[in-house]
Amino acid sequence: MNNNNFEFKSYTPTPQDQYMLGIVKVKLYGKVVANFKHVKTKDGSGDFFCSASYSTLDQSGEKKYTACVLLDSRDDEDELQEFMRYNVHQAIAQKMIQRNQPVMTAAIAYPHGMVANSLQQLNSLNEVAKNEELPF
Repeated sequence: MNNNNFEFKSYTPTPQDQYMLGIVKVKLYGKVVANFKHVKTKDGSGDFFCSASYSTLDQSGEKKYTACVLLDSRDDEDELQEFMRYNVHQAIAQKMIQRNQPVMTAAIAYPHGMVANSLQQLNSLNEVAKNEELPF
């Protein structure tokens, strides 16, 4: 997935953290590099991305969280979420292929199957490349 507004820089898995799956580094609008958390949904059936946040107490003493990175447009936010999901799942799938890990590993971490689907696509590309003697 190519996007003129966003550039995927890196993905760092965080297997030692029980809540966070990893950290995504993205360049926004060719000017700002931001890190986003990759986390599982509460029920564990999916994942999403969010910027780091800080907490404050409001006047009633209730804890409120404020995101450190906010996009001005809901369309841009949706586009960024889709962009990060695609690139992170591709990066995870590619690492699994390089390590010769089974698809089952992805299915455990990502039960909704997106990484497994990405892995299947990459395996197909690798098979095509091998059969056609292509360099990828």
